[in-house]
Amino acid sequence: MKNIIKQLLVKRYENKNVLILGFGKEGRSTYQLLRELEGDINIFIMDQHTEIAKEFINELKDVQTKVLPSKEYLQGLDEFDIVFKTPGLPGYLLNEVDKSKISSQSQLFMEYVGERCIGITGTKGKSTTSSIITHVLKSAGVKVKLIGNIGFPALESLLEDDGDTIYTYEMSSFQTEFLQVGPRIGVILNLFEEHLNNYVGYEAYQQSKLQLFKAQVEDSSKQVLVYGCDNHILCDKIKALREIHDDRNYYAFGQSLRNTMSDPGCFLENDNIVHISNGKTKIIATTDFSRKILGEHNLLNSLVAFIVIEALAKENLISTIPTENIIKALSNFRGLPHRLEEIGTYNNITFYNDSISTIPEATVKAVESIKNLGTLIIGGFDRKIGYNYFAGYLDDLKDVKIICLPETGHRIYELMKYKEKCILVEDMNEAVYEAYRVTKNGEACLLSPAAASYNQYKNFEERGDHFVECIIKGE
Repeated sequence: MKNIIKQLLVKRYENKNVLILGFGKEGRSTYQLLRELEGDINIFIMDQHTEIAKEFINELKDVQTKVLPSKEYLQGLDEFDIVFKTPGLPGYLLNEVDKSKISSQSQLFMEYVGERCIGITGTKGKSTTSSIITHVLKSAGVKVKLIGNIGFPALESLLEDDGDTIYTYEMSSFQTEFLQVGPRIGVILNLFEEHLNNYVGYEAYQQSKLQLFKAQVEDSSKQVLVYGCDNHILCDKIKALREIHDDRNYYAFGQSLRNTMSDPGCFLENDNIVHISNGKTKIIATTDFSRKILGEHNLLNSLVAFIVIEALAKENLISTIPTENIIKALSNFRGLPHRLEEIGTYNNITFYNDSISTIPEATVKAVESIKNLGTLIIGGFDRKIGYNYFAGYLDDLKDVKIICLPETGHRIYELMKYKEKCILVEDMNEAVYEAYRVTKNGEACLLSPAAASYNQYKNFEERGDHFVECIIKGE
């Protein structure tokens, strides 16, 4: 299978002018793929940091690839046959480019192995949900591979494809925005305000996610679309979408009372996990099974595994997995770093790292998952999303002190009514110092910023790691 895909790619790109737009991690792996094809491909690189790209190319003694001058950045894009867009580049910057020329690693992957792929997106929860599904399938002996932002690189996996591996693809809005071919199973968990600095507005961001569902497969009647029915914005979008694409198989998950479109799927109903199909409800498990990951939101996202497994088995892509085996695998799943991660108990205070929570809605879920919460650390890079509701929510938290980091923590402080419960700090060292000072014995301290990290850190992982360092150092 590997050689077949390689031959098809050589034929596809031979004698073409291929532009790699953005030369970060994904751009470099795209370059490596094109080089590995060994065809007569004219490769061009366009990046704002031309010196870094030139140094990389020179080290490989590549005299064929051309790095374009920085002054030509985003100029003359229509002159190329194919433009491989980096995920981090805002799509609205390419509005004038012929969309048929725009490609990406996710697009290429879907074209060749999308029929064995589960594509998972959403504002929050996609990494954990992708990992849960991969874990359950692997526990059942299924040959499965997690790819995307937290897994293996998509193109590397494409070239190594053996013809029967199932892929779980964790996808950001940047990876779904220009998709023209969708996965066999598409999952959108939720839609919240996020990444608005990369879009002309909230609607554009929503549409970039929904493109996962809009993208066609050869036989759209086989495409399975799974959505979270608890998210009213997403439900409204699904209602509008199915007026155009009613030939798809729609499934829902969430609280059964919120399944307003009466779609089949898996839901929480009282203290039970239920399966609904053709108007019939069947209890498949109770919700009191032991779990290592905290929070009802994680339990809800776990329901996606039941739907995905049923769909894969229906298409004879895997054998049926008994419910008790799924529950056992869910019980053993340990979660991911920086996602409601229990760091440990220091000086009789239990610390939790939830650095991944970059929007208020995620922080609310985290707060609701922690018992005996005494202090909450919030704040980070300001992307101009609304915080009025969140400030009111924090005001209503009884006996919880709020430690406010710049920039958004200080902005939220100004919006709050009960400012006396807040402590303004300037950095993580000071935040953890104050947490040790004000958190009572037996209480918990939670880092759940409700904001991105880019004002002080390169990513949420670095922020979470620094939080842990400060905890250990301050003990």
